[in-house]
Amino acid sequence: MQAFAALAIALLGVGVNLYVPIRGPFGLDFALGSALAYFYLQFDRNGFWPFIVAGIIAVSTWALWSHPYSSLVSMAEFVFVATMLRRLNPLATLTLFWMALGPVIMALFYGEYLRFPREMWFMVYIKQAMNGILCVSLGTFLATFIRLTFSGYHFLRPISVMGFATSGVLPFVLIPTLLLTFENARQEGETKLALHAVAWTQFTETVGRDVAPEDQALSATDMDRALQRVRAIRPDFDDFAPLRFEAIDREGRSTSACNPTCPSMPGVDDRGGAILALPSMPNAVLFLPERGSLIQQWRDGSFTISLPAESGHSKLRATTSLKAMVDKSFMDLRRDFFLLIAAVALIMAVGGILYNRVLSPFVEMQAAIDSWQAYDFSVPVLPPQKFIEIDRFRLLLQQVSESLSGERDRSMELQARLNVIGTQSPMIFAAWLVERRLGEPALQYISARPEERLQVGSELFSHPFKALHRLHPEDRSALRLMLTDLGREGHVGTELRLMGTDGEWRWILLRLSSHRTANDMLEVIGVFTDITELNSMRELLGQTSGIRMIGRMVAGLAHELNQPLNVISMAADNLSHYVATNAAELGGRDRYLQEKTEKIIHQVRRAGTLLRTVEGIANQDPRLEEKHDVAELLGSSLEAVRPFASSRQVKLEYQPSDEAVAVRGNKQALIDSFSAVLRNAVEAAHAHRVNSGDGHVTIHVSRFSNISRVKLEFSDNGPGIDPEIMPYLFSPFMSIKGTAQGAGLSLAKLFSLVQACGGEVYARNNRVGATVTVYLPIA
Repeated sequence: MQAFAALAIALLGVGVNLYVPIRGPFGLDFALGSALAYFYLQFDRNGFWPFIVAGIIAVSTWALWSHPYSSLVSMAEFVFVATMLRRLNPLATLTLFWMALGPVIMALFYGEYLRFPREMWFMVYIKQAMNGILCVSLGTFLATFIRLTFSGYHFLRPISVMGFATSGVLPFVLIPTLLLTFENARQEGETKLALHAVAWTQFTETVGRDVAPEDQALSATDMDRALQRVRAIRPDFDDFAPLRFEAIDREGRSTSACNPTCPSMPGVDDRGGAILALPSMPNAVLFLPERGSLIQQWRDGSFTISLPAESGHSKLRATTSLKAMVDKSFMDLRRDFFLLIAAVALIMAVGGILYNRVLSPFVEMQAAIDSWQAYDFSVPVLPPQKFIEIDRFRLLLQQVSESLSGERDRSMELQARLNVIGTQSPMIFAAWLVERRLGEPALQYISARPEERLQVGSELFSHPFKALHRLHPEDRSALRLMLTDLGREGHVGTELRLMGTDGEWRWILLRLSSHRTANDMLEVIGVFTDITELNSMRELLGQTSGIRMIGRMVAGLAHELNQPLNVISMAADNLSHYVATNAAELGGRDRYLQEKTEKIIHQVRRAGTLLRTVEGIANQDPRLEEKHDVAELLGSSLEAVRPFASSRQVKLEYQPSDEAVAVRGNKQALIDSFSAVLRNAVEAAHAHRVNSGDGHVTIHVSRFSNISRVKLEFSDNGPGIDPEIMPYLFSPFMSIKGTAQGAGLSLAKLFSLVQACGGEVYARNNRVGATVTVYLPIA
């Protein structure tokens, strides 16, 4: 809509220029300036373009206005803007030019050279500034939405939304001043007509030529015809009366005055002079003598005419009131201004409807294609790039879609397993346009903006060579080799790692399929699939496989290990009984022997429990037929951990779901696993409490009906999990508390139990503390 606002304002400027009858060529000047601004914004601004454009502007201005000074002003403006455009936008450069250099140039040309009054050349200064801004507005719109291709030149980046706002809204805000300027120009033209009617038009037309005095006279009929022409253009001219004639005596005093529309009309005597009907000189005869004796000057909005001596007066002064014109212009502008505002609103409304209903799909498609800028590895064996038309590209997409239907089906099956995140991994279609030249885009993006879908940042696509650091160093050679093989093989693919906007590596599966056209051009269709979650699932599956492999190994050794443990346990029990019954015979050594025997029994039982735990991980019995309420399971776990948390002065906060949620599984195993997670969180929060005095653990439950999952989050404000341990957190014998404080099986048991129930377990570090997230299917 900002673009259509700029277009509407530019068209309004054209209409206002055409509305001014005396300044007819100005509409052509404006249209030509807008077209040249379009070409200037369209192509590269280096080289000789600024001087070429300035030269065309100067020649066209001279031809339209016959003013060499106006040509110099236009050339200075365009050279200045062209020089500064490499650092600033067009509006900023124009504003800088007209603020810094505009008043000086206008004062020199129109104030000193042409002797315009100060108000007059200042209005011309405002008009020229607004003209430049309107030209840039129209050129900005054309350069953004109308693209032309010329050999040897490439497109510039489209104007931003801020560029539209500054080039479109600002002229709209200043439009009253612009209208006032043009209205004053119209009044100035009417005033000149009136002056020509009463101040001897024939003299101004014949000055410089030897004409007989009788041919230079202005008859009453000519004056009456001229005044009628003025009244036809300006019906209220009699009331407006911006002109005033005064007869000046030899001492410089004004003896009489009259408007040029006073009822008594002048006549012509036998000598051919024009007679003005002034009260103090009713029969005065004014000759138009030879050239040079009549002096016409602009001084403060008036000019003075020397009179012949026989008239009895030395001068006749004609005055035009600029203030009266301005006051009258404000009165006339009130109605026209609201009409113009209504016209602008109508143009914007119609343009918005056309844009939303007709142009929006094509503009979005073009913007999507322009937004993709990918890596160019300059493969010399491949043919040059070829842009694909939208219609032909749709057909090509359909063909590729059919050929890749099997890949899409497999991808959908994979995403069904990963529905815990609630959305499918983004799949992106693009056309890889391979070419030989350096610095040219090699990929045109089609479906959605890649920085939004892949979350890898827009820098990767707008500045590919500058963003090579986002591609994993180990994957660059693989991508280069794949592009080289693309010219010889029809289908290639690889997995790449790109750094996302969050600083994390994202895995991208890239498949390319080439197609040779009739004119031997190579068109390539690429399918990008975000497989970050898939690789995470692979890692989890690898951890599960490792756990089960260890479980099967332990199960195979359990029988052999349990036999010696049973023998040791029985021997220790017998020894304990012997020491208790023969204490007197041992002579005081019974206490020592009893202590050592109890340690042996305790460690044997601990070893047996460890073996049963590992064996249970490999042989999970989820008991899916049992249905349990999540609130009941967490309540039991909280009751079991609450004394432990109170002893360490850690607060437990439970945030249940809004509705009851049930899951299936082994009730006691789930309670024990949740208790183990809570115990780890309490110990982490206790470490934080020792340092800051505030430790708490939060359990939050939420239900996702769209994916039939319940999410349990166990969060603490502790020091977090060591990043080096995070990839192996759910592996067996991996303890976050150290080997001296645990065997490292609680989280591995939780992982295996949740996997057996059809759920998932994740862990992450927060800004403060860590969170363990458990997803379970809703029963």
